[in-house]
Amino acid sequence: MNLKSIDLAHHMSIGKWTPQIGDIVVWHGWFQHYFGVVSSISQDENSVDVIKRGLPVLLFSMTPGEYKKNTIKIDIGTIKGSTGGKYATVRTVRGNLVWYV
Repeated sequence: MNLKSIDLAHHMSIGKWTPQIGDIVVWHGWFQHYFGVVSSISQDENSVDVIKRGLPVLLFSMTPGEYKKNTIKIDIGTIKGSTGGKYATVRTVRGNLVWYV
């Protein structure tokens, strides 16, 4: 039998992540977590605005009127320099999901 080896998931180092609008951001703390979407990138490219909620179903079922109160600004260096799985981002590249971890 000839088995092909496939990647469990496409992934890259979080340090190589450059934000794009629409990227999914996952944050894990000790007792809390959230899922978010990059909604804007600052002019100087030092921070991103992320619309966030505790669960994907809550994030994607928000009304536009709820976006502002659920938006936070995050320093890009904080995300790229995170360790221990604190942040992860997900993006579609050429039809494949790529995790930045």
